[in-house]
Amino acid sequence: MDSVESYELQSFTPNRRTFNNLNEPNKDIEFDFDIGDGFMHPHKADCYMTFEVTGAQAGGTYGANDTMRLINNFFPFFFSQIEVRKHGVVIDKIELPGITSTAIGTLKISKPEATYLRQAGFETYDNLGARKDFSVLFPLKLIPGFLSDYKEVMWKGGLRITFTKANTNNDVLFKWVGTGAGATAPHDGKIKIKSMEIRMPIVEYESNYESQLKLNILKEPKIMFSFHTYQCVQKVVEGSFLEFDVTTQFNSRQFDMPDFVVVVFQTDRSNKQTKDASRFDHCKVKNIYLKNGRNEVFPKESRNLDIANKDYFKMFEDYTAFKRITCGNTEMYYDPQQFINNRPMYVINCSKRKNVSVNERTNIKIVADFAEAVAANTMCYAILIGQKNFTYDPKNEKVIEEF
Repeated sequence: MDSVESYELQSFTPNRRTFNNLNEPNKDIEFDFDIGDGFMHPHKADCYMTFEVTGAQAGGTYGANDTMRLINNFFPFFFSQIEVRKHGVVIDKIELPGITSTAIGTLKISKPEATYLRQAGFETYDNLGARKDFSVLFPLKLIPGFLSDYKEVMWKGGLRITFTKANTNNDVLFKWVGTGAGATAPHDGKIKIKSMEIRMPIVEYESNYESQLKLNILKEPKIMFSFHTYQCVQKVVEGSFLEFDVTTQFNSRQFDMPDFVVVVFQTDRSNKQTKDASRFDHCKVKNIYLKNGRNEVFPKESRNLDIANKDYFKMFEDYTAFKRITCGNTEMYYDPQQFINNRPMYVINCSKRKNVSVNERTNIKIVADFAEAVAANTMCYAILIGQKNFTYDPKNEKVIEEF
């Protein structure tokens, strides 16, 4: 690091084509990082957003006693998809980033880390009160995928990050009826984004070192970079049994099976300010597993959960195992009771399996049975996690996905 002369954040605003889309449902907001022959460090980039929250009534604001707040990890719920391209090639794409980053953040972030991330809104406790103006500084590495796992300094730009606005901001806010006499829930909130910028670290090296570094890079015809990709797929659940065939929805050509699958459920939480979209529901699952067309089942042994009678510790152990395997520690965000009350999730480890050619893709099904029929408007979200590999030709500025 002695060769680094400068490591400074440079702010980038949405490009001209999408600058006016900040508050347009389902529209793209694009950020282009054209740094010429320079170096940047995407892993340390963050997004700074300012916005205002007002009542649905004209000119409405909230008072100190109004029970309305921003949900935990609210920033990614503003968007339905986040896509990263380099030199025109899609490097990574995150669907349902609110659900995906909340689940993966709960798996990877410890409680002390969450406290540090208060400016990112990963935890929010306070009512909106009489405030109208808000801001958030969100590290993009909290969005699972390329920006979280690829930690190297990158030569040249050609990078574009596209945020697709969700069709509503209702999932960002949560309101409830207070406990005072005659209390009622406040009016729905309205959100207006005022500004959005990405701060990208630009790295400048000592001149002789930089010249030699570029020469060394050009000696290699291709640079390999790899990271985990996360894909979230969804399905409505009805009755007391679920068989979710994700084969056609799973769009990665990189591998025929994921390494992990994280399954969460939500009952009637979408597009309603009266429900907290950052919380999950256990739905009294008894067993949940993944099976493929090669007669492999993960896990092999049934968990036989009885959540109604507080028998969910095998489920909690699977939650801790993910961090032990992927992060090398078990400094968890939740203890068992907090876990089941707030963000119960079902973690399926598929990493130990038959080795097959990538051309021998198999079908993938998630199967679950419940202690009783699930409530109406219950949604299953399955997050599939696996390795993705690319080669980068810096001389010709070409990126090629490797299979």
